Amino acid sequence: MEATDVSNKQDPRETATMFRPPVNRAMRTLDRSFFRTTIPLSAARIFKPSDISNVRKELAKSDLLVLPRVSSVREVREQDGSAWKALLLKETFKIDGKSWMAPDDEIHESGLVEKGTVSLEPYDLTLDYGHWTYAEIIASVLPEDLMDDMPQGFTQVGHVLHINLRERYLPYKHMIAEILMDKNPTIRTVINKIEDVGSKSVFRTFPFELLAGENDLNVIQHEQDCEFRFDYARVYWNSRLETEHRRLVDKFRPSEMVCDVMAGVGPFAVPAGRKKIFVWGNDLNPHGYEVMQDAVVRNKVQDFVTPSNMDGREFIRTSGQKLLDAEPLTITIQQKAHRDKKRKLENSAPPPPQTYTRPKFVDHYVMNLPATAIEFLDAFPGLYAGKEELFTPSTGQKLPMIHVYCFSGHSDNEVDDHIDICERVSERIGYKITVDDCVGGSGDQDVELAIHNVRLVSPKKQMFCASFPPPPTHRKRALPQGELEAASTLKLGADQHTHTLSLSEARLVIHKVLENKRRGGNKYEEPENLNKTLYYLDVFARFKDEENIKAVERLLNSHTELEMFERSQLGSLCCDNAEEAKSLIPSLQNKISDGDLQELLDELTKLRNFTE
Repeated sequence: MEATDVSNKQDPRETATMFRPPVNRAMRTLDRSFFRTTIPLSAARIFKPSDISNVRKELAKSDLLVLPRVSSVREVREQDGSAWKALLLKETFKIDGKSWMAPDDEIHESGLVEKGTVSLEPYDLTLDYGHWTYAEIIASVLPEDLMDDMPQGFTQVGHVLHINLRERYLPYKHMIAEILMDKNPTIRTVINKIEDVGSKSVFRTFPFELLAGENDLNVIQHEQDCEFRFDYARVYWNSRLETEHRRLVDKFRPSEMVCDVMAGVGPFAVPAGRKKIFVWGNDLNPHGYEVMQDAVVRNKVQDFVTPSNMDGREFIRTSGQKLLDAEPLTITIQQKAHRDKKRKLENSAPPPPQTYTRPKFVDHYVMNLPATAIEFLDAFPGLYAGKEELFTPSTGQKLPMIHVYCFSGHSDNEVDDHIDICERVSERIGYKITVDDCVGGSGDQDVELAIHNVRLVSPKKQMFCASFPPPPTHRKRALPQGELEAASTLKLGADQHTHTLSLSEARLVIHKVLENKRRGGNKYEEPENLNKTLYYLDVFARFKDEENIKAVERLLNSHTELEMFERSQLGSLCCDNAEEAKSLIPSLQNKISDGDLQELLDELTKLRNFTE
């Protein structure tokens, strides 16, 4: 389900005052009975039911009451059980005994009363809580200074409504939630996000509070004709991205190979599988992996979609060779005859089967982790190192396209955001790309760069999708001379010989400091930024065991020809080969031979595999 505006928003100030709900701005606990009200009106009693249509046409120009969700045709029951039909008249139409007055009334001009077609009667219109929309009810209970920015746009996932209330609305949170649930019959649970996505979990889940309804977040979600079943508290899902999921999947073609690096529960992978696209869908979250496995079976795409549960960098680095080494795979599907043609084909041969063969090369990488996906791009340099002859210009085989999602500050000039994205991407892939490299631009058209504006997350935060191939292995990175010289000689100024920690060492140090503080008698509140840093380190630190970290440190420190910064980078990146390491750390070029560097990297790999 798309992100939904479930507020039934209609500016309540556009409705005549007498038809608005009663106002109680002191209400904190929802009292539905308070909103029952009776409005005195006039009605044209119709003596013959067959006249209703004609009379309504006569009165429609000026006299007939037109009110949202209120039928102008009413049935009136008398105490003796008899009933008659009437048409409600506008609130400006007044009657007093047998006289009436209304500006330019059609009843008077048409002579409907004189002809005995209708009679004018008083009518009490009763409206209650069930009549008014969320927007109308909430406008009658919130303080007037909160009226201009009422909470209205929310995200629905299955039967759960997820809201993100600003602080000034928190005193009304339970009342807001109850009204929302009342006005939307498909909603059984309302939750409020209390911290940002990923602030407490590397799996992009978020802390929430239950505001109304059942404490049940096991949802059934449908998207692109696929069904997903999951616990919304344990996996990431954003219904606002359905259009983007569809846009990218529509770029893929049957029999192509897609590697979905941060696949979640499979909003890209499973719909792609239905289109007969081969997908390796990976996610670090064990529960997300289990849900994706279920979705693959539930949507009958086992032949095309293969889930995995591993680190994203490792998935990227191993995917290219793994696909080259994989056994050939061809799926044959017998096509069903179209329903309209079944009778004609009863005595004919069945339609020919369709075959889909998995390619030997990846066509697309999808990286939908906008907060940190760009950081994983350093896994691509060297992806097909030593296999340059398999790609253009030697053959017609293109390098895969990477589709990486990211955030950027929402500026008045979108070009500034694009420049920011290009700079961050260039830093991670070790190859400079610029906005001029966009398709149709004045730069390198081999890059085929495309930057798509996905959605505005907040007034100062925009989500983008940048698409480009991995760095070409047959070309060196093009950098300005000053930057190239600084990188190749590692000019760090006053910090040239400063002791530098690898990510694994930093993680170990911070955990030990926190452990000591927690043991102290005084209560220690951990800063939010520190928690975020720890979550980052827990994911990206290559070594977790203390003895293993010390062994890595001893190994790296034995290479005294390298600066401390270079050693820490090698310990953090854990590159697969010397070419990749020198591409990411250019200052290594003239300091260590490829053979010695490869030997060092192999030793790091052994240490990593020993206990990790």
